[in-house]
Amino acid sequence: RTNQLGARTGISAINSGFTTLAWQLVGVTRHLADGQFYLQGQPITTTLNGGMTNPVTCGVGVKKLLIGIYDTETLGWWNGRIALPRIWDRELSDEEMLQIFNLEKHWFGV
Repeated sequence: RTNQLGARTGISAINSGFTTLAWQLVGVTRHLADGQFYLQGQPITTTLNGGMTNPVTCGVGVKKLLIGIYDTETLGWWNGRIALPRIWDRELSDEEMLQIFNLEKHWFGV
């Protein structure tokens, strides 16, 4: 499975470490044009393809956030469940991502 994060001109992807048919906490933080993925509260290797666009400075019409679908909005729909998506107005630290995982993992039997 590949999970992607991006804004039109850039994509970040993670493609390993996933257990199929099991709930997993996947998170991402972004600082300007840099993204970091987390799996089960731990930072994991993130592959940047051309960097990421900062949605605050990229111009009108490009500030979309898509969850569970590829950028074209017609391809790559997520065929599964996404529970409790949340967005913060600041970058979370590694420690905060781990704390969220530890506080919520019991909801999903992880």
